[in-house]
Amino acid sequence: MMKTKSKKKFNLRAKLVRGLAIFLIALSIGLQSLHAEQEETTEEYAKWGYGNEFLGAAHFWMFLWTYRFHKDFAANTGFSYLLVPGANYNADFLIFPVSISYLLGKNGHYFEPQAGFLFTMPAELGFRTADRSGVRASTTSDYFIPMVAAGYRYQSDSAGWFFRLSMYAYYGRDPKAGEYNIVYWPGISLGRTF
Repeated sequence: MMKTKSKKKFNLRAKLVRGLAIFLIALSIGLQSLHAEQEETTEEYAKWGYGNEFLGAAHFWMFLWTYRFHKDFAANTGFSYLLVPGANYNADFLIFPVSISYLLGKNGHYFEPQAGFLFTMPAELGFRTADRSGVRASTTSDYFIPMVAAGYRYQSDSAGWFFRLSMYAYYGRDPKAGEYNIVYWPGISLGRTF
């Protein structure tokens, strides 16, 4: 009986993650085509980008989208799944980082400060927390985690590769101690722009 119930939860979770990923990719493609039809500009630079970030905003890995809506600003978002093994059961989370970047520099080399938040959601519909399993999946038990970052970004003005090296700072409540902490975490991104 337990095995069947666990298998149903896993199938539901897999369908939810798959459906959400397909929705985000379709939304990204739709926004790109809509924007391409509506905006004509004399400034030419690659506006859309996608790639992978290791460590970084989602702690270990995430699929990353970036949209350069102005020559000096970019909006960033992503999607990640984090599984933390625990003593009694695993804690798993869907993580959606959202941030705005200011691109300070020229000729493709930028200093990139960012500000945003992580939206973390337990992947299981019962909203079980990592606290019960004896592990901490992140620095907080909150669902919205404020974050800032600073780093280097290479992104040529024409379509091509982009590279980003960042240091993130998260501010959140430690569920065990009940204190607020700032945690620092590095990140490295690699992707394509168009």
